[in-house]
Amino acid sequence: MQIKAVRLLFIILLCFAFGLKGTSQFRLGITSSNYAGSHGLMINPSHIVNSKLYMDINIFSIGISFQNNYIYIPGKDYSLGSFISEVKRNIDFYNENNHLMDRDDMNFKETTYTNGRYAKSFGSGEITGPSGFFAFNDQAFGFYSSFRNYGSVYNVPFAHANFLYYGYDLESQLNKDYYNRNYGGIGASWLELGFSYARVIKKEYNKHLSAGITLKRMFSYAASFMDFETMNFRVEEDANFIIHDSKFNFAYALPLDYNTNTHIGGINVLGKGWGFDLGITYQLKKYGYENNNHLRPCEQEFEPYLLKLGFSLSDIGKIKYNKKAEIHHYEGALTWNAFDTIEFRSVKHMSNEFSRRYYGDITTSLSDTTFTIGLPTTLSF
Repeated sequence: MQIKAVRLLFIILLCFAFGLKGTSQFRLGITSSNYAGSHGLMINPSHIVNSKLYMDINIFSIGISFQNNYIYIPGKDYSLGSFISEVKRNIDFYNENNHLMDRDDMNFKETTYTNGRYAKSFGSGEITGPSGFFAFNDQAFGFYSSFRNYGSVYNVPFAHANFLYYGYDLESQLNKDYYNRNYGGIGASWLELGFSYARVIKKEYNKHLSAGITLKRMFSYAASFMDFETMNFRVEEDANFIIHDSKFNFAYALPLDYNTNTHIGGINVLGKGWGFDLGITYQLKKYGYENNNHLRPCEQEFEPYLLKLGFSLSDIGKIKYNKKAEIHHYEGALTWNAFDTIEFRSVKHMSNEFSRRYYGDITTSLSDTTFTIGLPTTLSF
């Protein structure tokens, strides 16, 4: 398939965000409820020893989140049903034509924000499979399985975002010098298995303190990132791309044949890693304690509280990719005439073409065959 450069970059960096935060506010709702059950593990592992449930089993659940400060659909033009139909229409068009639908042919007429210095976006899609927990007296044990997809684009200068979105013939931005540093995009997808333990560590009349930990193992099948340390450039007429100075990395580990972009069948574990979550919960109970050890879990009564405070640090860890992994490093200056006319046939074609333009050789840019991506660490209170 052939995809223009500006669209291919969006596919690689944003596909993870749509499922195929840097913020701490994306797991609200039932996760902080006294009836959250095993879902409470996701935000604070100490939650399961404070639940109104003594046992919970989850078979299947799904959650999707996406946010950005660059583009939106005006409320008067939006409805959930029409949005789903438009997404399906775009997917069908892509499958039939091997390229993305032109923006002019889309039913939704999106609008870009005009304020702000940097564009950023974050998306996640999680499918939680068999999960559960069991609590008895002052201890609880839990487990979960989850297929997680995360994507983030960060600190992209609005001018650069406009070129990527509108194309390199944007007249209002031609023949101007742009000096940009420290921005990029990253995405990853992985299967995660977590095992949790929580217990009450202190009871003092109506004061209650509990703590929990979750140890998790990750098996990843896809990851990609672009990291720009420096990108100083000018775009002239006819999309002539003049790079005054640049230094950036492009890395990927994908279940694809890099020469053809065709998917490789089967289960492909390209990266593995370890991680953990930590959490504590303080409660000021309504009444004092009766220190009874119950013989049956169902005999345990929930003791109401006046105040509950939770603190957790989630997703501490990293995934290392050492199969089908490549990091390409580019540095220097170049002139690339009619940049918007080139069509990249595959991921390999794109990395090779950039290497040829920068260094005169298609293999020079390859700097490493392993890389590591940190988990989306989140602090919650």
